Amino acid sequence: MDTVSRHVTFPSGGETLAGALFTPPGPPDGRLPAVVVAGGQTCVKEQMAGRYAGRLAARGYAALAFDFRGFGESTGQPRDYESPSRKIEDIRGAFSFLADQPGLDPGRLAALGIGVGAGYVAVEAASDRRVRALALVAPALQDPEIVLSRWPEVLSVTVVPRCSALGFRLLADARSSAITGQVSARRVIATTASTYSREIGPVRSSHR
Repeated sequence: MDTVSRHVTFPSGGETLAGALFTPPGPPDGRLPAVVVAGGQTCVKEQMAGRYAGRLAARGYAALAFDFRGFGESTGQPRDYESPSRKIEDIRGAFSFLADQPGLDPGRLAALGIGVGAGYVAVEAASDRRVRALALVAPALQDPEIVLSRWPEVLSVTVVPRCSALGFRLLADARSSAITGQVSARRVIATTASTYSREIGPVRSSHR
């Protein structure tokens, strides 16, 4: 793939997160649309997130793959600790980083999440008005009946049809100057946000 990648850092929760920002080669034609890419539970930026980010850059996007705090090159203790709340905060920090970059368009920000990362970006997209498009790949989104059976205090469930579809069409919308790719799932996470607020704890890193 003919893309450019540079090492970047940005703050989140008092820690320094390490990332790889992928961009198309050559001078861009205006400010680029940008995508935050979140990988699976224990993955680091050199794995699935980086592969998707590189492919997106080859298609004309700027795409950020990064290590969540406590993983990879990012700072943070404990190490290899799966905390949904911290990861969602890190995703928010990634959007803030992209929005501040001079060559990127803060009005055309999107999120792509894979596996468990799909649930995390969906939670952030539900409340972050900067997120104009959302793509989920093999998402780990909880079934509403399972959630209600385990946590009956969740009284209402909102499910948006096709929310788990691979969203390259939505990302294509985000490239246009007049964005039509509004996140139709602002409330898609009525259950997911509740479920993902629960700490998981130490996990075995796949990058070791």
